[in-house]
Formats: sequence, structure tokens, C-alpha cells
Amino acid sequence: MKAVILVLASSLLMGCAPDLWLHTAPPPTTHETRVLSDEIELTEGVGLGFGVGCTFLACGEIRVSTDAPGVARAYLSHVDRKDIGWTLRTKPGVVLVGVSQGTTILHVWDDSHERRVTVKVLAAAQ
Repeated sequence: MKAVILVLASSLLMGCAPDLWLHTAPPPTTHETRVLSDEIELTEGVGLGFGVGCTFLACGEIRVSTDAPGVARAYLSHVDRKDIGWTLRTKPGVVLVGVSQGTTILHVWDDSHERRVTVKVLAAAQ
């Protein structure tokens, strides 16, 4: 039993990869949906906004990139500010934009953990 508690406690202290939360509308009526899939599809010319959070601990400095910026580009953004009692903290975010048809990998990482998501960009309707 002590071993199980020790393993659980050590995994909480190590943290986890940043979670992505899809935003469906601009504030103040924004709704967030947690991205559980490791694949995102979007259309050329479409941008999606995501909030970024870490489950057990505060995220370190968030950084983003894609393997093929000609297919999709990722930009760091700031979604909103949270009043956490003694200070106002900015919640990091990601804007993902489909550039041209194809597939790439979105990388979202902090000081010690990375989240990889396959991004498939579909052709825009003619």
C-alpha cells in the first residue's frame, strides 16, 4: 500500500504534459472543451483557439511549434486573466491556423513536459 501511495505522489510531483482546451466562442460567452484526442482536423484558412493548462501543477513557460509551418502554424496567445487570490495570472493559449492541405505535428510544451497532436489540414471548399 505504501508503494502505491509513493508512486502516485511521485507522479503528481512530476506533473504531466500540458492539456489543450478548445474555445468555441470569444469571451464573455466562451466555452471550453478538453481535447482528449491526439488528432485535430481543420480547414485551410481556419484558426482555432485553445487554452493551455497543466492538470496537477502550474505549467512552466509554454512554447508551441509545428513540424511543417507551411501546413499549419501555431502561435502562443493569452486567453484570459485569472484572479487567483493574491495576484492576476495570465492563462496561456495557442492559436492554430490551417495554411495548406496536409498533415503536421503540433508541439505544446513547458519546462519539462510535451504534448504532441497530429494536425490534419483539409482543403477549403471551392
